[in-house]
Amino acid sequence: MGEGLDFAVRYPFTSTARELLKSDGFSEITDEVVELAVSRITDSLSEKTRKRVYISSSGKKEGLLAYATARVILGYMRNRYITNKFAVNESKKVHSYLNEEDEDVIEKVAGELGIKTKTVNGKLLVPLPVFLRFTPRSPHYHLINRHILNGFVLIENQEKKRMIEEAVRKHLERVPLVKNPPARVVEAARKIMEELPKQETRAAAPLEGSHPPCIAELIDAVKKHQNLSHVSRFYLAVYLIGIGLSDEKITRFYSNFPDFSEKITRYQLEHARKRGYSVPACSTVVSYGLCRANCRIGTPLNWHKRTAPEKRGKKEEDVK
Repeated sequence: MGEGLDFAVRYPFTSTARELLKSDGFSEITDEVVELAVSRITDSLSEKTRKRVYISSSGKKEGLLAYATARVILGYMRNRYITNKFAVNESKKVHSYLNEEDEDVIEKVAGELGIKTKTVNGKLLVPLPVFLRFTPRSPHYHLINRHILNGFVLIENQEKKRMIEEAVRKHLERVPLVKNPPARVVEAARKIMEELPKQETRAAAPLEGSHPPCIAELIDAVKKHQNLSHVSRFYLAVYLIGIGLSDEKITRFYSNFPDFSEKITRYQLEHARKRGYSVPACSTVVSYGLCRANCRIGTPLNWHKRTAPEKRGKKEEDVK
């Protein structure tokens, strides 16, 4: 069990970990385990990527149980913001572990997540659909910047680890609903909610003014600290640029994302302005799959122009 336990503690989302949790010695959730689980969640709220070191076998079992218990707590809480913060933090931890592993372990973890690669003439290749599914929202991973060979994308070893990190994040964001949990779990959830105001420094800033339904839905998602797809973030960003908001105000609003990176956000906003990206027409929004009503306004910007403060000689002032 030793080698399998070591692997499971580092990668508790794998089938190896699931099988161990079903075996003897993993059934009891003690107060100590719940405390570790709560600590694991609150660490993620304060963005502490703490890699715990377990010396004994019993300590490793407690660590694995703490991960499983944290998932139960999150399933009971059904708080998307906290779940997403947990997913981001745990995935970063996995990336850190992968930097210490040999290729066999990396391949095993990748396979668990559906990331199949192959090496041809010394080149590491990943199928295009897998690349699109598990690459992060960054210009570096845009297909226009990549080499594509017969349906495969050429990647580097470090990029493979980054794809694994993204796959782990997506996996951990999906938490089964937990109803009527043990009293320990209910109490743990209460403690985490008490801690949340101390940890949550990025307030959900409201966006003033009237906006078309497609934009209003995206704004609401940002307020709720939900992750959005790359195309949704791009569309919302060019719209906010189009109605006159500064990069500073948009960046502050985007800080509500669980995986927020100020550096990447500012880079993308500067890039959008430099390239002169305009707000897409409604027909393009439909092709994005983001249209929410038959507004008949041609472009979402027209909605804002009809109702925004500049109609009265003012500009949209702030994202507070």
